[in-house]
Amino acid sequence: LRTAKAAVDEELLSLKKELMTVRNALEASQNKIKSLENSLKQTNLNMSKLEVTIQNLNKEREERDRASSSHDTQYIEIETLYKASQDRENRYKQELQTLKARLEKMEADYRKVQQENVDLRAKINA
Repeated sequence: LRTAKAAVDEELLSLKKELMTVRNALEASQNKIKSLENSLKQTNLNMSKLEVTIQNLNKEREERDRASSSHDTQYIEIETLYKASQDRENRYKQELQTLKARLEKMEADYRKVQQENVDLRAKINA
């Protein structure tokens, strides 16, 4: 009887340790989810800002195109500004692509963490 009790106590202690490990992993996963959600919100905000900036740059470029005149000095100035706005637009588009790729990775990580969270909850409840 003592041996059986000792075995049960040992298994109970082992299960408590495993529960604490799973609980800690769950807490870490939940913290990671919150962190990824915050990063996702910030990335979405940055992408929205970049999209607005690109739209504004396109409007500026269109306005410059309409306002161009035949005068050589004005033409050179407008052409220079146009090229500068194209460069900025290209940089912003590249940054937008980078952010979109980062967002896709974060979404994949988020789904993975959510699945881990579900698996851990199932393991705890099992």
